[in-house]
Amino acid sequence: MDSRQYKGLQIAIMGGIVEKEPCRWFVPSQTSKQRYFVRTTERGPVCSCLDFELRQKTCKHIWAVTYLDIWSNPEDFPDTDPITLERTKGKAPTKRIKSKSEIDISGVNYGIQS
Repeated sequence: MDSRQYKGLQIAIMGGIVEKEPCRWFVPSQTSKQRYFVRTTERGPVCSCLDFELRQKTCKHIWAVTYLDIWSNPEDFPDTDPITLERTKGKAPTKRIKSKSEIDISGVNYGIQS
């Protein structure tokens, strides 16, 4: 898991992600009161943050929305580890970080807000 994915996991656990309409979210910054706009397009997800604009690759805000999507719709991702996002079907058990069910996240709403 790279640092952007890890920071996206932190944002998703912290909460505050607001889905404004289907496939469009406001994601809070980790360092300021700013919010970034993440949306899906035909070419994939995009984000309004500088990191995405410069690199044109998955940023922590897109990772946060990805986690939220998997946690909110686990039936759509039956063979995906909810923390590492790795495919699990057909793989031998490996040592990895704790799964979502092993982490104490009681009281966390996974960032879902109405």
